[in-house]
Amino acid sequence: MTEPAAAALPLSALLGELEAVVTRAFEGRQIWVVAETSDVKPYPGKGWTFLRLLERRGDVIAAKADAVIWRTAVVDSFFEQTGVRLQNNLSLMMLVSVSFRAAHGFSLQVHRIDPAYTLGQQEAQRRQVLITISTLHPGSLAMRDGQWISANHLRPLPVLLRHLVVVSARGSDGERDFVHELRNNPYGYAFRITSIPSSVQGREAPVQLAQALAQAGKVPGADAVVLIRGGGSDTDLSAFDSLEVSLAICLCPLPVLTGIGHQRNVSLADLLAHTPLKTPTKVAAFVVERHQALERKLHDMQQRVMRGAASALQLARFRIEGIPKRIEAAAQRCLHGRAQQLNSMHRIVQAHHPQRWLQRGFVAVSQEGNTITRKKQVNETLPIVLTFADGTLTATPIAQTHGKEENL
Repeated sequence: MTEPAAAALPLSALLGELEAVVTRAFEGRQIWVVAETSDVKPYPGKGWTFLRLLERRGDVIAAKADAVIWRTAVVDSFFEQTGVRLQNNLSLMMLVSVSFRAAHGFSLQVHRIDPAYTLGQQEAQRRQVLITISTLHPGSLAMRDGQWISANHLRPLPVLLRHLVVVSARGSDGERDFVHELRNNPYGYAFRITSIPSSVQGREAPVQLAQALAQAGKVPGADAVVLIRGGGSDTDLSAFDSLEVSLAICLCPLPVLTGIGHQRNVSLADLLAHTPLKTPTKVAAFVVERHQALERKLHDMQQRVMRGAASALQLARFRIEGIPKRIEAAAQRCLHGRAQQLNSMHRIVQAHHPQRWLQRGFVAVSQEGNTITRKKQVNETLPIVLTFADGTLTATPIAQTHGKEENL
């Protein structure tokens, strides 16, 4: 057996041999690996990012290695294509090279991050959340005509949103912006705001947000729930894609408005909420605009009523002013009709006037002013008057004729 002292190598020699082996095996090679991120530490001033890569098998870490990204462009390109900041607990596919130095140990240098893999992983996780909710709570989420329709989509949204329940991180910039926009709206509308604080990122965020949403749905007299985020780090939006938050939105008895502030991707919270908006200030603008739209509608209705009333008054005035003329016209027509009737009657009377009969050769007989139409009416002791067309003649009756009576 070799004596320990004689066989012992300096650590640098041993690691130097290992460095040579690794260099021969991996020098010039770049390899795609899949791993989970941990202990991400960016150094923006230098453009470096140090992190640890893990492979888990259940609760056991099967492998781990330190890694470094020397170029900021790698991180920036990944964010631009995915909208995801480099953060802990991401499953990534990375193009790496192997480095082993006796003085620094083993590490991987990350040259590129595949955005398609990350987006695919996220989409698969999101789809699984939707399928789980629709299976366990079929009344709260269903696929219709190729689109996911949540129960919250079907909640009626009041025209006036006067009492709003805000779920957000305590004292966040997003909540302050939202409240400031509402309080200082140019129309002087008044709003009641109830705040329910909750974490919006980190491991506890999904459960806390779900509990806050459930509490918000029970606030008496509330019109809607506003789920907002803003002013913090953009490195963790996973809570808004979680099963807990997605289910809480579907089950919320009040319509949910979101202003999560994620410009690139639509989270599951946005997808399932009644009205998704980009930022807290846009949510506030939406609420104010609903009030303004109603005010404009009421103003338009008032104008239409006033115009209708004015038209009715003008028509009534026109009709009233025309009554005397119509009465005069009607009287003229009536008088004209009566005049025609009188003229007609006058012609009839003239046609039957006794003078007309006298002109035809008839004679009118009278005695003491009484018209005589029969012989027996004649008093033989008195004179009779015979009236002709051109004058009268007095005659004295003499004896009666023999035979039957005849009219004179």
